[in-house]
Amino acid sequence: MPMPVAGTLADANRSAMEDAIVEVRVAFAHEGLQILDALIRLARLMRAHSTQHHASRLLDDIVEQDPRLTSEVARLAEDHVVLPEQLDDLIARMRRLLDEADSICDRIVEHHRLGDHLVYEAFMSDLGGGD
Repeated sequence: MPMPVAGTLADANRSAMEDAIVEVRVAFAHEGLQILDALIRLARLMRAHSTQHHASRLLDDIVEQDPRLTSEVARLAEDHVVLPEQLDDLIARMRRLLDEADSICDRIVEHHRLGDHLVYEAFMSDLGGGD
């Protein structure tokens, strides 16, 4: 059985893949967490805004002052409920995305380890045969 040749296309692809894994991990560690932090901050601010406007009765006062604005006020009030929920959902999806990217990178690394092990076992290890 022929020995695998170092420097094959698979080796070149593997090196590029390892570089890409590092790039993905670094990007998610920096930009991914930065995006997550920004979303969390935005959700907190939106929730505070929504709570403040609900408590202030400002929207009720607008309708009382000018009833023709009722539908727009209703849409704005609905946003105060829906937007924080949508931000919470987006934050949860972002967290899952960060976890999934990390898991996939881990799986690729393990894939390479298994490949190394199989090559070693098939071509390099001494199976205890005769002279």
